[in-house]
Amino acid sequence: KVSTMATEPAQGTIEEPPPTPLEPLNTQNNLLTSAKPVVPRIFVSIPSYRDPECLPTILDMYDKAAFPSRVFAGVCWQLHADQDKGPCFSSAHIPSSIAPNIRTVVMDH
Repeated sequence: KVSTMATEPAQGTIEEPPPTPLEPLNTQNNLLTSAKPVVPRIFVSIPSYRDPECLPTILDMYDKAAFPSRVFAGVCWQLHADQDKGPCFSSAHIPSSIAPNIRTVVMDH
């Protein structure tokens, strides 16, 4: 008699599979042209108006992600030109490991 038991991986041992490039779209019906698996990704859109917690929120999001390289963020800074000095953080505050996955845009309030 063989006994099987499902086991959970130990904390911190999850290995990310290599990324699979996105398949091209079929221009006739906008469906993927292949049955090849595509690595799931998450896009987080963050509108920010004078939010000092924006950077800690972004860093926390990446810290908690099982696969941070699959998480992409877009931050829309809404500023009032006469009253605000600029965004609440600059790209210098973003760790280089996640910087390529974060895009920002500045809009006048």
